[in-house]
Amino acid sequence: MKIVTTNHWLNRRFSVEKSIEMIAKAGFDGVDFDDIPVETEVWQSSYKDYAKHLRNVAESFGVEIRQTHAPITGSVLAYYNGDLQFAIDRICRSIEFSHIIGSKNVVVHPIQDPKFATEPERVFEKNMNFFSKLAVCAENYDVKIAIENMVMADLDGIHKRDGVCADPVEFKRYIDSVGSKHVTGCLDFGHSALSGREPQDMLRAMGPDYITTTHIHDNDFVSDSHQLPCTMKMNWDEICKAMADIEYSGDFTLEAVCYLIKYDDNFVPEALSFMYKTAKYLVDKIEAYRTI
Repeated sequence: MKIVTTNHWLNRRFSVEKSIEMIAKAGFDGVDFDDIPVETEVWQSSYKDYAKHLRNVAESFGVEIRQTHAPITGSVLAYYNGDLQFAIDRICRSIEFSHIIGSKNVVVHPIQDPKFATEPERVFEKNMNFFSKLAVCAENYDVKIAIENMVMADLDGIHKRDGVCADPVEFKRYIDSVGSKHVTGCLDFGHSALSGREPQDMLRAMGPDYITTTHIHDNDFVSDSHQLPCTMKMNWDEICKAMADIEYSGDFTLEAVCYLIKYDDNFVPEALSFMYKTAKYLVDKIEAYRTI
């Protein structure tokens, strides 16, 4: 199993090239390139050269860019001022960019909607229109769209409630209904916990045919903390058993983007090394459970 981490926060303090170098030197096999929304080069005419450059940088340090994250659609496409076609065009560019950079998966958030709880079918139809168009683009570039399970802010402003694809039955329906071999699922462990579902239960409910990639991080089942596994409240022994039981074969991809925030720049490489060791410890546990 490949061990991967996002470069999301690193790119806020270091160059993209430096963040890839640090991830590689920490021991990781690959990068989840999570900054397509803010990398302005992606939206300029030189984006193909930029993608080739980043792929060469990763290869020079012996790692792969295993996954990317498309621009976030958000609630009622707020990120795009409600312009669905603009969102589709933007994400299709992300898919092409991912193809050039060497990534096989592009994580895409489904369209959220404040009225999702009362109008799920309307939101479903909106998402089917959205993902069916993106699937054509993914097929053209032989890249998989990985739909992510989501949560929404609850009315108390503190807790979370189900967002699109939080429920495993609905999550499977979304993937199946698009009807493309280029559409799969990305299980976000933190979102699962925030929706009141243990990640190990979601893994078993979905299975390896639907969950082929991951966003792995820890939280307290209240806040979307994006912390390192084994530092908060999730049961990582049970999660590892579930990953072994379903014969999960994708990458072990950390999205613990908040773990590094308070470290000084000169200590980040050491902290990254510990992140890798934690992930390796859990991957070894998964492999051990496979043999029982």
